[in-house]
Amino acid sequence: MSGDEGRERAPAPAGRVELIELGGVPVARLVGEIDLAVAPVVEARLLGLLSARNRGLIVDLSDVRYLDSSIVRVLFVVADRFAATGRELHVVVPRGSRLVRLVSIIQLDAVVAVHYDLAAAARSLEG
Repeated sequence: MSGDEGRERAPAPAGRVELIELGGVPVARLVGEIDLAVAPVVEARLLGLLSARNRGLIVDLSDVRYLDSSIVRVLFVVADRFAATGRELHVVVPRGSRLVRLVSIIQLDAVVAVHYDLAAAARSLEG
């Protein structure tokens, strides 16, 4: 019998949204497992950035370990709302990430600008 039997496992780390600014551009870094449990928080935080005076928003998926369909829906909703106000949504998906294939399948790149790194996304939204 191992010493771990009978003990509760620690819950898996939940996903979270970290808001930062890069060269005057708001960046929402999604971190961890981004799923239905955090979808309302993600959507509210992203849409909350509409009230700020900015040209757009960058959603950085570099540190996402898992992304489910509820967040895909959120990205499309946020893209539509930003476009309706004349602002741009840019998404960062690093080369080699498992999310590159997902972005292609759901054709996210037909709705928003997709970049392989944060610096490129920030440059595209500068002044």
